[in-house]
Order: sequence, then structure tokens, then C-alpha cells
Amino acid sequence: MSVFDETPRKPLHETICGQDLSGFSIEELQERLQILGQEIERTKESMNQKKKHHSAAQELFKS
Repeated sequence: MSVFDETPRKPLHETICGQDLSGFSIEELQERLQILGQEIERTKESMNQKKKHHSAAQELFKS
């Protein structure tokens, strides 16, 4: 049995919430933050689009 964890890590674009971060380098953590930031913005945009569609539907059936 090796002292080092030799199980392959998933690519950073497959980031998992709650994942153990102790094995990541500073550069990997920075990249992870960038990826998560992009995903937050993408999620916010999707949520805003859904709110717009919801509001438009409410206006249509309001009368």
C-alpha cells in the first residue's frame, strides 16, 4: 500500500461540493475558485431568465 493517494482525481471542471480540498495545490484551488465563480454566474443568469419568464406568464394571465 502506497503512502500517497494514487486514486485519480476528477478534472476540476467536475468540481464536487464538499470535496476534500487538502490534496489540492494552491494553483488547483485558484482554478477551482475560478470555475466555481463562473458556475455561480451561469446559475444566476439561468435563474434571472426563469424569473423573467415567470413574470411574463403572470402578466399574461393576470386579467
